[in-house]
Amino acid sequence: MTAPTSAERERELPRWFEFTATVPGITLAVVGVVGLLLALLGVFTTWSTLALAAPIVIVAVVITGRPDQRKPASRSATTWAAATVLVAVGYAAFAGSVPSQNVRLSRDPGAYLNTGRWLAREGTLEVDAAGRAFEGIDGLRFDSAAVHSAGPGAVEFQFNHLTAVILAVGYDIGGHRLMLRMPAIATAAGLLAVYAVAARATRRPGPSLLAPTLLAVSLPVLFVSRNTYSEPFALLLLWTAVSLLAAVHTSVSRDKAVIGGAVLGALVCTRIDAALFGSILVALIGVSVSTTDRTGERTETGTTTNTDLRSARSHCWALAFGTFLALSSLAVMDVVVRAGHYTSTLRTQILLLGALLIGASIGALALIAVTARWPTLVQRLRAAHPIAAPAAAVVLAGVFIAGWLIRPIVQQVRTGAPMQAVDTQRAAALVAGLQRRTGLDVDPTRLYYENSLRWMGWYLGVPGLLAAIAGVGVTAWRTVRSIATPEAIATLAIAVAAGGLYLWNPSIYPDQLWASRRFVPAVMPAFAILASIALATIVVPAGQSRGGRVTTSLMVVAASIAIIGVAATATWPLRWQRAQSNYLAPVLELCSALGDRAAVLVLDKDAATVYPQTIRSWCGATVAIPTQPLDAATLATIAPRVNALGYRLHLVTTDRSMLTPFVTPAGPLPFATAAVSNRWQPESTLDRPPGSYLPEDPEDRQRFHILAVDKP
Repeated sequence: MTAPTSAERERELPRWFEFTATVPGITLAVVGVVGLLLALLGVFTTWSTLALAAPIVIVAVVITGRPDQRKPASRSATTWAAATVLVAVGYAAFAGSVPSQNVRLSRDPGAYLNTGRWLAREGTLEVDAAGRAFEGIDGLRFDSAAVHSAGPGAVEFQFNHLTAVILAVGYDIGGHRLMLRMPAIATAAGLLAVYAVAARATRRPGPSLLAPTLLAVSLPVLFVSRNTYSEPFALLLLWTAVSLLAAVHTSVSRDKAVIGGAVLGALVCTRIDAALFGSILVALIGVSVSTTDRTGERTETGTTTNTDLRSARSHCWALAFGTFLALSSLAVMDVVVRAGHYTSTLRTQILLLGALLIGASIGALALIAVTARWPTLVQRLRAAHPIAAPAAAVVLAGVFIAGWLIRPIVQQVRTGAPMQAVDTQRAAALVAGLQRRTGLDVDPTRLYYENSLRWMGWYLGVPGLLAAIAGVGVTAWRTVRSIATPEAIATLAIAVAAGGLYLWNPSIYPDQLWASRRFVPAVMPAFAILASIALATIVVPAGQSRGGRVTTSLMVVAASIAIIGVAATATWPLRWQRAQSNYLAPVLELCSALGDRAAVLVLDKDAATVYPQTIRSWCGATVAIPTQPLDAATLATIAPRVNALGYRLHLVTTDRSMLTPFVTPAGPLPFATAAVSNRWQPESTLDRPPGSYLPEDPEDRQRFHILAVDKP
């Protein structure tokens, strides 16, 4: 794992682009972690978060942007960097033009959005759901989808909470319009980080533009960008961390080590399964230290060192890993203290991630110890096995080809597999329903994971997937030959380790596009960068003939157009897709009807599953669900107690007929909000990429019916 010294390298990126590509990820990490700490303490506000985070962000940005000894970027590199900025800005505008409005808490985006809105309103992750209005009243419950019971009258939010913090910040700054567009903005910034890694991995700025452009036209990336998922924020944090940490090997920078480790730790605060990248970091630390010669090198500050370079890199990596562990501990505390039910359901996966981290640490330490004892061992191994490089290339590329072409023929993954889906019963029901609707043989145990690389072919296109697999081979060969850049090695490690795990067992419901989101933060960007590496190998060096350069440039352009064009064909029919289009309007209308000091009983089963926390978060009302069907006698018991405390009791349902028994001649009449439909929802599929929207059902229109109960 060697690289030119700082003084020998020409900038692959202009300094202004390095700044532009790094600042969003650092800002997201710092603001997210500071806000999460305040939220855990119950004192979150956006303005205190920004006030505390701003000095840290400024210091981190100044440190990472310090001048170094590299030569200025070429005019060509500057041009391609500017083109990347245009791609990112255009993507943010397009993806953010029609965001989803996931107020209905039916899947993960609703959980993140409603948690963020609650945090912006209340400043804490604690939810006293019963409050004073329903305190001591029997026959009520308060939990609902993704909002679990946390003791009598209390509930807790599912998942890690850094994403909710960022959404809350977006709401306080720009209202729901900015809040709903935060994922699109984060994805666009992530495209810049991906290009920064690709340009350094290939050292060819032109072919590197393929990576962010391929992601920008990919349907799964657009899918998560228009929904309040954690994946867009994870994508930005991961590739910013890769960009920072890869430079540690080259520049021996303690500052970048700390900042990069912090950004990677913030990623774990976003998604608990991101702890996997800690294991990858440890493995790469072992490779970096063990392949370092005991010689001096000019560092990024320009001072010549006579100290042991191996020792200097070891200190840098210790700082990076220590910072990563510290923030990962915050992530663990977050889910244990504020999402205990969620933690218990993922206990097996969390233990597996911990075992991987311990195993990687032991392996890295052993590798470092062996190479310290026999310093020339690495060089001898390289010299002794001249076929190691081509063998590594063939084996790794062959594994991906086998997973793509052979695995679907020889394997059918079912719910009885050792690593099961999170909820096998719900998965079985979903799969069986989709199989019936789409004319497939009904087998509720199928998970379709054997098709995971075919999924990549659907969304990256067959040419894109072929280029990525070729990039795997090229990078493996260069790695063994010690001529790969740190960025290329890190990308290969993510594709092999994280890609291998997620592609083998995504552990997610297999309906598309839902299942495809699992690959957005790490696997698809890694494949896109590897495709750029493959493309860059056919570029003729600058010293060759003009005719050769023109020919290869045309080949790269043609290949890029083919790859991007094929990937775009899967996206084009669904380019306006989004979920719960305009669903926020009836929620805000409901809030206006409820007014202040509202207490709400949600009556029908559907609304009681997906809307209680929505009403709490957006309306500030106290909400409960009767454990038994509500009758007039029970209402006569509850209403006086609630109203006597100064609250106005309301009955809310999406089924108007449920209010009929409670309407009295002298009392108020039910009020109905405007109705909306899920007009742009993409179809769900199992055996092919989705290619159309769900048909609009005039009978399936979402609205609320509200009845104020002034007297029993």
